[in-house]
Amino acid sequence: MLVAFEEYLSVTKALDALTVSSYLGDLKQLEVHAQKTLTKLDTTDVLTFLTTFKNKRTLNRKLSSINVFFHFCHLQNFTHEKIKIPMAKVPKNLPKYVSNYLMVSIS
Repeated sequence: MLVAFEEYLSVTKALDALTVSSYLGDLKQLEVHAQKTLTKLDTTDVLTFLTTFKNKRTLNRKLSSINVFFHFCHLQNFTHEKIKIPMAKVPKNLPKYVSNYLMVSIS
């Protein structure tokens, strides 16, 4: 199944090789954590895995991998219902800039 998913990511979605590798790595990490194959996972397995990540950006990357995989499974009729787990809210940081006072002082 992962070979077909890799082909889907590379060919159909035209994702970069590094992104494809990251998605597959995330799914393998999920399998190891749950000690089950992807086809035998349940909601509790996925949620338990996701609770191990405190950083919201990392969590969202893992969620993205899982959501794309579930979407693929739905497209291939491996699942009857479409599953999508919502992403975590990540606060946007304002850009840092050099103040005018500092610019004048440097000159």
